[in-house]
Amino acid sequence: MTCEGQGLHSGTLTRLTFRPSSRAGIIFVKGTTPIPAALSSVIDTHRGVTLGKDGESVKTVEHLLAALRWLGISNLEIEVNGEEIPVFDGSSRSWIETLKPHLSESEREFPSLAITTPYSIKENGGAIDASPAPELSVFYSIDFPNTPVGHQTWDGCITPQAFLQELAPARTFGFLHEVQTLWNMGLGKGGNSENCVVITKDAFLTPLRFPDEMIRHKVLDLMGDLALLPWIPKARIKVEKGSHRLHTALAKALESMTKER
Repeated sequence: MTCEGQGLHSGTLTRLTFRPSSRAGIIFVKGTTPIPAALSSVIDTHRGVTLGKDGESVKTVEHLLAALRWLGISNLEIEVNGEEIPVFDGSSRSWIETLKPHLSESEREFPSLAITTPYSIKENGGAIDASPAPELSVFYSIDFPNTPVGHQTWDGCITPQAFLQELAPARTFGFLHEVQTLWNMGLGKGGNSENCVVITKDAFLTPLRFPDEMIRHKVLDLMGDLALLPWIPKARIKVEKGSHRLHTALAKALESMTKER
């Protein structure tokens, strides 16, 4: 199966070809270089997760990885012709609609692993922690005062059904006043009101899919970042003003804890 689309930050077209794989895990292929979808491949977490190996890289993988994880797709080779995973509608829903008819035969239940030791990280005003729990659940909060977003929270157990219905449709979001700054950084060139919830000081310029779509998208990003683990953590995860950097830092800590057992 092959699909093509524009990158959120680069604005350039990327073509992806999906193939079943006998190797364990999700593996991106750039040229002849395999790049495993694993925490060891993370080389950047600014405005998205970039995976890389031997000088090759793939940007903004989180929405696709979240969709694959909660569709139960575990072994897959993805040939990448371009620099960034297509943004499509800015959520995981479009990936689910694209992939499910073609890859449903690969679905299975992912293994879970119990977290036995609490862990927490605080950085630059944000915080994330995980504690032992019988299943994966998330409490996430964001705060954008003096904007239409304001203070939003999401609290719930993460199951395939919850992800597909409550989180997957939530789109990325951005503030209009940040656009020029992003462009100067070489980012956001593919963003528009079709694939991003655009926010001004006083209003949403994009019709919302959920009243709290912004916090749901942050949880979606967390799920994409945790999909870099080969298992689903049984943990209660709490996040305040999170980021891809914090998400992946927690995932690396959880991975390290389990290796020490």
